[in-house]
Amino acid sequence: MADLLIHGGRIIDPASGFDQTADLLVSDGVIAAIGRLSVGTSTQRLDAEGCIVAPGLIDVHVHFREPDTEHHESIASGCRAAANGGFTSVCCMPNTRPPIDTPELVDYVRRQGRLAGGTRVFTTGCATQHRAGKRPSPIAAMSQAGAVAFTDDGDCVADAGLMAKVLRTVQATGRSQFETRFDELNAGTSVGVYQGSAVVKSGGRERRLRGREQVSVDSKGALSATVKLPPTPTLLEPMDQKIFTVGADEQGSQIELLWEDMELPGTYHLQISANSLFGQLLLDRKDVTSIRVKLPPTEPGSYYWRTAFQTPNGLESAFSETRKFKVLTGRVMNVDDTIPPQLVIDDFMVFSTQVIVRGHTESGAILEANGKKVDVGDDGSFTIIVRLRKEGRNRVRFVAQDAAGNETVLDRFAEVKVYS
Repeated sequence: MADLLIHGGRIIDPASGFDQTADLLVSDGVIAAIGRLSVGTSTQRLDAEGCIVAPGLIDVHVHFREPDTEHHESIASGCRAAANGGFTSVCCMPNTRPPIDTPELVDYVRRQGRLAGGTRVFTTGCATQHRAGKRPSPIAAMSQAGAVAFTDDGDCVADAGLMAKVLRTVQATGRSQFETRFDELNAGTSVGVYQGSAVVKSGGRERRLRGREQVSVDSKGALSATVKLPPTPTLLEPMDQKIFTVGADEQGSQIELLWEDMELPGTYHLQISANSLFGQLLLDRKDVTSIRVKLPPTEPGSYYWRTAFQTPNGLESAFSETRKFKVLTGRVMNVDDTIPPQLVIDDFMVFSTQVIVRGHTESGAILEANGKKVDVGDDGSFTIIVRLRKEGRNRVRFVAQDAAGNETVLDRFAEVKVYS
């Protein structure tokens, strides 16, 4: 690589506070000297009088419009424009179509940035799913995939409780999932780590906690011994997205929840809510002694449930996965209903080794994509990302089933040219 002399520019280096008109010599791609320089005739010369010479600029708010509207601006064209303007790093906003609200999409933007070259491409992720302000995005997973910040760019998160949950999750991103509790009676605090790790410092001492460990801090700042938290129960029945019906007969209104028996002294903490954030609890009981709970007749709607295990001395596990069930009005099996449910794929967008699917089906239907359950909204809409498993032609099979047992099967195909 030939040496380059940038002559007579105003050199600004914010890190060192340097701000002078001078020459700058680049040798083998590295800054070799700054000042009033004399070089040989073999050195390439660039006249920079009247220009600013500075470290690469960073734009923390760009819209590259990929995926979906690349005709406005793609990641590749945006990188070229950024490099031409002196920007060596950019940070993409997530309000694309679909929005960047999954780790797969975060990875897609980063990989496209690496392919484009010319500038470093970072990306933000959505704070809430679909930028809808209703449910938090999988922030921890997106952080691990490379998201550097989280925003619903262009849309505010109006729910203060939801925003607080997002902020707490972002704060713990890349470190651990943990919980801090304050004991008002004894003026003490406990910190429990469910997964990952954390370092607790108090009274000049520190303690490293790993998954399923807890430590207490008394009013004088003294750390207790580390204790092991109990394991989390596994949910068994009903299956996720299960549909129940009411109004046909008394038996049809009985919903039974079942989870794994921990075979330890203690009780179970059961929560049921009408939303996935458990902000408005319909049931919150910490004294459940059975692993099987039969619910009273339940109004039509969508419900979410989860459970944790609590030992006699008050140590509580992390909550289980969240499962959803729906209660519909009508018969369990309507023999007169022989019409398969509607199943429409509105968007089927292939990006490298994954495909983004948006569509809709009959309200209340159960939907699977390649054998995996898909969360269907109360209006029948759904959005999913399906990983493509091999090079060449991949089949994505969608199966929708209504309450009467009728099924609709729809196959779509996607081509993977290079699989890595």
